[in-house]
Amino acid sequence: MSLQVTRDVTRDGISAPRANVAAAGARARAAALASVLQANAVPLFFCAAFWALTHPYAGIVHDARIYIGRVMADLDPAGLGRDLMFVHDGQFAFSLFPLIIRGLVVHFGPGAAAKIVSGLGCLCSFVAALVLAAQLVKGRAVWLLVIVACVLPHAYGSQIFQTAETLAVPRPFAEAAVLLSLAALISGRPLIAIALVLIGFALHPIMALAGAGVLALAYWHNWRVIAAALAAGACALFFALLGVPLFDRLLVKIDSEWLDFLLHLNSYLSPGLWTSYDWGAIAAQTAIIAIAADLLAGPARRVFFAALAVGLGGLVAAIVLGDMAGSLLAVQMQFWRAIWLIAALAPFAYGLCVIRLGADATHGWSGRVTLAALSFGLFANPDLIVALAAAALALITHFGRVTKTIPARYLAALATAIVVVMLICYAHALIDFERFLEKSPEGVGFAVYCALHFSVAALPVCAIAAAWFWAKPRLPAARPLALVCGAAAAAAAVLLWNALPYTSNDLALGRDKNAFTSILDDRPGEVLWVGGTAESWYLLGRPQWASALQPVSSVFSRPLAMLWRERAQILLDYGFAPRNIFEPRMLIDVSAVLNVTAEALASFCARDDAPVAVIFPVERNESVPEGVHASIWTPPHPRFVTDNNEKMVWHEIDRYAGVSCSKAPRAGG
Repeated sequence: MSLQVTRDVTRDGISAPRANVAAAGARARAAALASVLQANAVPLFFCAAFWALTHPYAGIVHDARIYIGRVMADLDPAGLGRDLMFVHDGQFAFSLFPLIIRGLVVHFGPGAAAKIVSGLGCLCSFVAALVLAAQLVKGRAVWLLVIVACVLPHAYGSQIFQTAETLAVPRPFAEAAVLLSLAALISGRPLIAIALVLIGFALHPIMALAGAGVLALAYWHNWRVIAAALAAGACALFFALLGVPLFDRLLVKIDSEWLDFLLHLNSYLSPGLWTSYDWGAIAAQTAIIAIAADLLAGPARRVFFAALAVGLGGLVAAIVLGDMAGSLLAVQMQFWRAIWLIAALAPFAYGLCVIRLGADATHGWSGRVTLAALSFGLFANPDLIVALAAAALALITHFGRVTKTIPARYLAALATAIVVVMLICYAHALIDFERFLEKSPEGVGFAVYCALHFSVAALPVCAIAAAWFWAKPRLPAARPLALVCGAAAAAAAVLLWNALPYTSNDLALGRDKNAFTSILDDRPGEVLWVGGTAESWYLLGRPQWASALQPVSSVFSRPLAMLWRERAQILLDYGFAPRNIFEPRMLIDVSAVLNVTAEALASFCARDDAPVAVIFPVERNESVPEGVHASIWTPPHPRFVTDNNEKMVWHEIDRYAGVSCSKAPRAGG
């Protein structure tokens, strides 16, 4: 009998009994996978849909204008490539991102390429959030963490930057790689974690630096890691002393003229210039992560504490090396950006606190006081003093022993009082948001976008998600119906992901060959688009004479900073720039639509370095300035701009006027 079994061999060299066992194992694994997918399909659909709704595509906006513009400049070196921003580029040589997306821009055009890249970034961010949540908790708790991560505030620094941006920029990809590396660390896969951090470095070294720091701290007890870190530091210092490019910036102090220009233009570069509310957010997030780390165990606990240490350490390094020592490399490396990791992990940490403290009998009312204090720090948007008080209360009630002796009724009263105050603050935020919407001219879609983007909906959504988790409702008996509803929600989210009106952004539409042809045909050169940012790049394919977008990377190039400052001052003298052009955060009580006059146009166009043409916006129901003979271009959609003050006055721009400098009226004529 045994001989027969031994000879019964398949063509693949596997005996029939072994083949049957292998097949049975494969069927069992497939059945288990199908069971898992069936049990989680509905929450997966809904979470993916909600992620898409909270991370919609807004077009080529913010830093996406720069990255897509860099690719366009590389494809047109004699034209757009001569823009002063790209001529004095000191930023993009450290990232492979422009090279990677170049093919998309070539084959699909800037608008479609930006949409594709943004969609991939959104998908990567969602996958990273899902994988990290699955490493921290199990079961339905995974979906609670993902929902919380969707809606909680995730801004960092001076609240200008956000994690998981739906933009055609490398940051979300690098962030996703780092978060996936943390998940790999937690699951005990260090080699995968290292590989993911290296991918992040290739895309955005500054963002990936935080991930490298967590890796180093996770293995600080390993002598090889310590030796490698010491050797890397010694080599960096040695190269700096030798004057090796890039490393030499470590010992070079940034000059006061350049630094003063940068800090007024980009206050986020210096943590010392951040507002009390910026620091309040950091205090709240720090307390949340510290308490969540204490609730965890094993590798997850170490990773959370390491991430907290790296984020705060980067902040200290930015203050000491940048603000105090004035190191050029420290200012350019922007070590404070390491706190993006704190902002990214804070939602997951808060979800863990909701799970472990909200209804867990082992922590009792002291745990609920802790959760209430943490919630206040997140949802009330307190300044530093109030946030420190809330964080201190949360840390004391969680780690201290005093609260263990306080009667439960007093703790219940304290938790209730904190929640009431938080709701009052939230009500005031809703009132302010309602006033904003009353002034806004852009409709319901824009209102929904703002509600999700500004985290106005975060508190009710988190409350509903927590109630769903604690109540543990069963899926409806008609599971197919639930699956259909979940799939429909995901499909609707995909459609709405790109449904925002382009009333403030026509860049994704691409170049308009009919725009200002009468004044631009066969006349290469720069264009001044008054009040614009990247319009001349995308709509005309022309370099800009000067715009508010060009100095974004001036921290990496002193020549760019000085040349732009000179041109910006010229615009200011002619009335072609607002008074706060050198300090954008300064509120000014003037219209966002500048008053362009014939006299200013004539004087400006008479300059030796004048551009080919000057283009300026014309507000609805307003006429072209007297004495100006201009070519008119009507964009596909009106644009809305608001004044840089607290009055929330919106202006509708429905036309643009273009004046050829060769045909402009002469000064005094």
